[in-house]
Amino acid sequence: MFEMANGGTIFLDEIADISPGMQARLLRVIETKEVMRVGGDRYMPVDLHIISSTYKDLYGEVRTGNFRADLFYRLSVLKLHIPPLRDRAADIPVIIKALLKKQCKPDYIPLTPDMVEQLKHHQWQGNVRELTSFVESYLTLLNGSTADEQLFVDLFQELREQEALSGPVEKFDIENAESENTKMQHPEDRFRFSGNLKERLEKYELVIIKQMLKECRFSKKKTAEHLGVSVNTLWRKMQQFEHAD
Repeated sequence: MFEMANGGTIFLDEIADISPGMQARLLRVIETKEVMRVGGDRYMPVDLHIISSTYKDLYGEVRTGNFRADLFYRLSVLKLHIPPLRDRAADIPVIIKALLKKQCKPDYIPLTPDMVEQLKHHQWQGNVRELTSFVESYLTLLNGSTADEQLFVDLFQELREQEALSGPVEKFDIENAESENTKMQHPEDRFRFSGNLKERLEKYELVIIKQMLKECRFSKKKTAEHLGVSVNTLWRKMQQFEHAD
């Protein structure tokens, strides 16, 4: 690939996931500006630009020893941070328009403005790839028909429930759940939480959810069943608590 890109630019995706051995080889290529074909017996000079990308904190990978510091500094001459899709909702209609142009007829409108507005308010943990997957699924099931509100709602609900089940529990602080739950069980401690009635009830609700998560071994589905709420409701409350923190 480096030979093919000679005189131009090569793009290395998910650079943080390459093996230590490959990191060493890539560093050598950058340092010497030479490559050798697999099975070859001589080096060939290459002159090109390298663009790499990753979804991980690459400097954090360096600190943990997963990524070579010398390679990191050779690659990070010019850094460009792309915010997650949830932080640039204004881009979503533009991305959707590009997807529709790529897959549909010019005059085909499978999404209503209200549908697009709902997509703008979703978190999109998988960023553009997740949005692309959702739009493609919708278009496939739509099969050339006009915009189908019910189909969109069903797929969107399924998407939110999947994210609720697979979302990272570690972001939800459960370290002090047991001690806080013990406090809640004693009447003399009922005024330990500050705030008005609504704020205190919300804090008790948080303690109950944390404790149930722990008892259910952090399974959101089982936790929701024990609490008598939907997984989507549980996920929404956890998000509210997270933002409140």
